[in-house]
Amino acid sequence: MTQTNGISQAAPEETPGRQGDEARQLKEEIERTREQLGETVGELAARLDVKSRVAAQAAELTGRARNAAVKVREQAAATRAKTGIAPWAVAAGTVALVVAELVIWRRGKR
Repeated sequence: MTQTNGISQAAPEETPGRQGDEARQLKEEIERTREQLGETVGELAARLDVKSRVAAQAAELTGRARNAAVKVREQAAATRAKTGIAPWAVAAGTVALVVAELVIWRRGKR
């Protein structure tokens, strides 16, 4: 583009059609940049949402504890059938191990 007396004029090699293509390409690039920025902001917000992250971790630990409880019940029943030892004794031992694992895990996070 050239300017004469403050008025912009298209250079001979720049036709109005070419300017339209450049404007369209620029708008598309701006739109892509906006989309990428939106995704980046969303990712950052998810990382900073401590409450949701803690809730997700708590749900995971709850699920693990429930699975462990089911296994304890199954093992207790099997042990009782084989040895005659009371299932509550086996369950108490297993619960103690799970609690010890959680304590060790939490201390490692500090």
